[in-house]
Amino acid sequence: MSFEIVHPEKPTEQDKIDDNDYMLPHSINGVLPDLSSFPDMKARIPILIEEKNLTNAQSTTFSNLNGDQDKLYYIELKGSISYPSGNPRIFLYPNNDTGNKQTVSVAAITNQTPQRFSGDPIMLLASNSGSPTHVLCELTLHAETGKYRKAISKFTTIRSNNEMWIVEQGGFYTETATNITRLDIVSQTTGHLFTGTIKLYKLVDINLEDLNPP
Repeated sequence: MSFEIVHPEKPTEQDKIDDNDYMLPHSINGVLPDLSSFPDMKARIPILIEEKNLTNAQSTTFSNLNGDQDKLYYIELKGSISYPSGNPRIFLYPNNDTGNKQTVSVAAITNQTPQRFSGDPIMLLASNSGSPTHVLCELTLHAETGKYRKAISKFTTIRSNNEMWIVEQGGFYTETATNITRLDIVSQTTGHLFTGTIKLYKLVDINLEDLNPP
């Protein structure tokens, strides 16, 4: 699929709206792909629910959610965490519930043997001490009630001495009866402060053939 947008190279007096603005004519040429050859096939797209731009935050909350309706959440976290000492951790708590979890993680760490650890909450960041620690994390959470809510997170960090972590965690939020109406993202230790962007999406399956123009 390709489009070409054509407009005049510079405005004219006829295009003038006021002393600062001009209205330039544009022509758009192109062809949308024919998706009718994919009957009953779906594509998964992210729909942004909320974006948070944080500075020195200990925690933040996405509220007014409906996990039974939204079904599948996707979180992207990128930024850095600064701290005076200790090992930084950032966790996700559905409904601000700090229990009811089963997780296991595997990690590749610069100049160390691979590691495995379990029992943590659903995790978006982990590292050894070395402030600041920079992070990029992607996480998906199945949110419907009636079953264990599965979560998979993948993140990479680099700290001040250039030690890198690459971690993949699989886990379950094991409380099954309560609808998820909020997602709390919390730095484990007081004084470990996150600066960056966190985006919450819901993932939606759409029929490809519905994308055809009328």
